[in-house]
Amino acid sequence: MTSKYFRKMEHLVGQEWEKVLEQQISQAGAEEKQLALDAGNVEEDIPFVTVIVDGGWAKRSYAVIIGKNTGKLLFLGIRNKYCSICASQKHSVIKKHVCFKNFSGPPTGMEQDIIVDGFNSSVAQHGVRYKYVIGDGDSSVYARIIELVSYGRFVIKLECANHITRCYTSQLHKITTKTSHEVETRRILKQYIPRLSVAVRSAISNNTKSGSNAQQLREDLKNGPYHVFGYHANSHGILQAKKH
Repeated sequence: MTSKYFRKMEHLVGQEWEKVLEQQISQAGAEEKQLALDAGNVEEDIPFVTVIVDGGWAKRSYAVIIGKNTGKLLFLGIRNKYCSICASQKHSVIKKHVCFKNFSGPPTGMEQDIIVDGFNSSVAQHGVRYKYVIGDGDSSVYARIIELVSYGRFVIKLECANHITRCYTSQLHKITTKTSHEVETRRILKQYIPRLSVAVRSAISNNTKSGSNAQQLREDLKNGPYHVFGYHANSHGILQAKKH
C-alpha cells in the first residue's frame, strides 16, 4: 500500500467515524431532552438538563460534555496549538493542507474554550440548556460559563464527590509530609487516611439519600475525623446513626 493510498483511506475512514459520532451525539441529546420533558424540567419553554464536564490540556486539548441521566456524550471539542506541517515548513511557503491548529491562547484556556462552545451550542444542537454542571472543582471553567454563555447566569455548579474526596485526601497526604508535625502523629494520620476518605464518601452519600441540607453535610464532614479516631461525643445525624 502506498503512502498516498493510505492517507486517502485514512481520510475516508475518518469521515465515516465523524458521521457516526454526530449521529450518536444527536441521539443522546434527543434522549436527554425527552427525559427532561418527562420530568417537567422546563424553563422559558426550553428543557434543561444536568451535565458532567471534564477535559485535559497540553498542546492538544480534549473536553467533553456528558448527559448525567443517560451517561452519553453530548459534545466533544478539540483544541490544538500545534500543526506539524505548519511547524515543519515555517521558513518556506506552506503547502495547502488540513491544518489542525485552531487555538492560539494559553493552554489553560483550552478546556474553558471548548466547554463554553458546547454550552453556547446546546439549544441549537439539542434543544436544551445545560442548567446544572458537575465538574472537577475548576472554578475558572465555571466563571467563563457565567461570563460567556448566553444563559450562563442561570447555570448552577455542582461539585463532583470524587474530586471533593480526592482534594480532601490530597491535603491529608500533604500534612503527613510536613516536618513541623511530630513523626508519630504523621505516621498515625497516614495509616488512617483510607478510613477518613471512606468517612467523607459516606457522609456525602448518606446526606444525599436523606435529603439533608448543606449545613448538615458540613457538620458531618467536620466530625468525620472524630468519628474515625473513636471519639463520638460530637457525633450526630448520620454519624450518630452509623456509630450505633
